[in-house]
Amino acid sequence: MRQLEIITMEEKHLEQILKIERETFTVPWSKAAFKSELNTNYGYYIVGMLAEQVIAYLGAWVIANRAHLTTLAISKNYRHRKIATELLRFLYTKLEQRKIKMITLEVRMSNQIAQKLYRKEGFVSIGVRENYYSDNQEDALIMWKKI
Repeated sequence: MRQLEIITMEEKHLEQILKIERETFTVPWSKAAFKSELNTNYGYYIVGMLAEQVIAYLGAWVIANRAHLTTLAISKNYRHRKIATELLRFLYTKLEQRKIKMITLEVRMSNQIAQKLYRKEGFVSIGVRENYYSDNQEDALIMWKKI
């Protein structure tokens, strides 16, 4: 595989991102939601590119001395190639530069693959948000990591 390029997400990437979003999530974000996130002062969104193709993306909120992972998805044709790990480690580096000490996230209780990735990356479970997901009222596992 060619070298993954990680760059700042821009509106021009949104059509490709929305395709990945729809193939990944039962309740995908809308184009308007992504546009809104790109225009906040606290949003930090990146894409993983191969040539001109978006194959992955990650989003986080950075507020005060903490970060919150909002989204992470990899195109179905590029999964199981450690791309999520690359994006997360890129994020950790950027957060360290900004003196951010902790990152949190929520993940579906049923999403064992994502939980395994996060645990491998040093995240630990700290609680549950009951009925967190609007599509089926599934609980979310709350995880955090010191950076």
